[in-house]
Amino acid sequence: MPFRYRLQKILDFRIRKKEEQLLVVQKAQQEVIIAEENIRKNNAEIEATKSNMRQADPMMYEAYDNYLVHLWERQNNWNKFVLKNKIFLMRKSTNSFFLSRL
Repeated sequence: MPFRYRLQKILDFRIRKKEEQLLVVQKAQQEVIIAEENIRKNNAEIEATKSNMRQADPMMYEAYDNYLVHLWERQNNWNKFVLKNKIFLMRKSTNSFFLSRL
């Protein structure tokens, strides 16, 4: 087996792995973008609920409070998801950076 053939085979393998990592990173970036958009929507819904609560009948206060607690829990879950994916992206992007240098 000639040296040139082995070198080309290794190069093709590294290029293929780099492309696979880039696809994983792009998919994770899309998920982060979607999650951040959901966070923005949730924040707007929280603000709308707070302003509607000020104008509501006093009998509805407990329902509004329960709904706000639900929205805040949902917000917390989205924040955890975004943080987890951003850490994943940092790890993958540094790995692809080092692979591209090989």
